Amino acid sequence: MKGVQAVLLCGILLSGCLAGCKPAVSRPAAPVIVRYFAAIPFHPEQWSPQSGYIGQVRGDSETDLSFKLGGILDLIGPDKTQDWREGATVTNGQLLVQLAQSDFTNNLLAIRAKVELERKLHERSVKLLETKVISPQEYDIIEANWKASEADLAKAEQALRDSQLRAPYTGTLLARLVNVGETIAAGQVVLRVADLRQMSVELGVPDRLVEVVSQLREQEQVIPVRISALGERTFEGRITEVGVAARDGARLFRVTIKIPNPEGRIKSGMTASVSFTPQADTTASTVLVPLSALVASNRPGSTNLAVFVLESGDSVREQEVLTDDIVRNSVVITQGLKAGEKVVCVGASSLYDGARVDARLMDD
Repeated sequence: MKGVQAVLLCGILLSGCLAGCKPAVSRPAAPVIVRYFAAIPFHPEQWSPQSGYIGQVRGDSETDLSFKLGGILDLIGPDKTQDWREGATVTNGQLLVQLAQSDFTNNLLAIRAKVELERKLHERSVKLLETKVISPQEYDIIEANWKASEADLAKAEQALRDSQLRAPYTGTLLARLVNVGETIAAGQVVLRVADLRQMSVELGVPDRLVEVVSQLREQEQVIPVRISALGERTFEGRITEVGVAARDGARLFRVTIKIPNPEGRIKSGMTASVSFTPQADTTASTVLVPLSALVASNRPGSTNLAVFVLESGDSVREQEVLTDDIVRNSVVITQGLKAGEKVVCVGASSLYDGARVDARLMDD
């Protein structure tokens, strides 16, 4: 990965300068004592548990219910004898909460009476206009008053409907935030409902994983999701969304995973751990070596990283490599090395292509 490569190269160059930059590398006659490590195959699934990402579980559809207008709470339960309890099941369209109806119904009746009066005045004004008893301007005023009253009636009917909150879907009540008798302001949340038959896990991942996660979504691969509150039980989910812009400050990209929850065991607010493991490429020669094996390439004009590989006998060969992710104290090499090749991991900074060495195994 280019970002990791650049960071590693800058660090290696900086450490070299701090140690003292010299115009030429001295070549001692005696072999340099070094230690080597045999590159091992890298299998992402063996390391993914070390790079898990934590997210919070929420209902797939989680909704806060509030009124568009204020009033006194008259009902917040299946009936007036009991209030809603957390965990109760509600059905689509069911009445959940209601403001005191008297103010709304009285206002509606008053406006209906006014509309009826304005309608009759309008009917008479039509005849009066035909006989020229009233002027066209007077007729226009009567007609405008009638239409304004009808608009007020529509608003009053809508206000009566808005004084009741119904379930937007079949789901579960997560919270009741007010009680009967309280004065409720417009926009104040009174209930929280969710559809818990399917859960969502939302988490943030760094930019280096965005491409991997996007590929997993396109391939519709199953993602293991561990829920610690359920004894580290693993559930199967699928990625449905990958953010296109990093969150401010955190520099993380939002990822959403959907998990079926037919048994209802997963609860909103639980913590989930997710590891993203791409499908292994069996043809790729991806290996793992210690970070200390990396050096800046000595080849003229090169800005790549390199390692020193032990040749048969007592010499080393400089080999440029491409790096990917960092795993613990090691780095993933995606190009330039094969599993089993002996790589100098102690003393590499003092070597050059073809240098004589006294190589000893890292464990010795």
